[in-house]
Amino acid sequence: FLFGQEADRAAVELRESLTKARFYSMMGKGNDQWGVAFDTNRIILFKGSSFSGRDPVFDESYPLHDLVTLTGLDEVVFDRGTGASSSQPTITITLYGNSDTPTTHTHTLTVNAAGVVDETF
Repeated sequence: FLFGQEADRAAVELRESLTKARFYSMMGKGNDQWGVAFDTNRIILFKGSSFSGRDPVFDESYPLHDLVTLTGLDEVVFDRGTGASSSQPTITITLYGNSDTPTTHTHTLTVNAAGVVDETF
């Protein structure tokens, strides 16, 4: 039970980070775009038109459990004013078990062209 919660926590954090980045972009917070990047074992909310060109002072980072993986896209950036996303990624969060608890838990999040996030389990 506790093991499976790591995938749930990662899905909640990813959904919240995507929603927050879209909201910040729509508001024009900091007079810029906002996005979410996926790095090894962490989710990063960032300010800027790309992760590589971001202002790291504004980064919000969430660490992931070592057994959690994210696949589907390295970053999502939302348009300033509209909150639309130029990419429509399908992001899969997977928690792979170990020898003690081999069960695999998966969540799938999608971002549509309007920037709205949807999740399936």
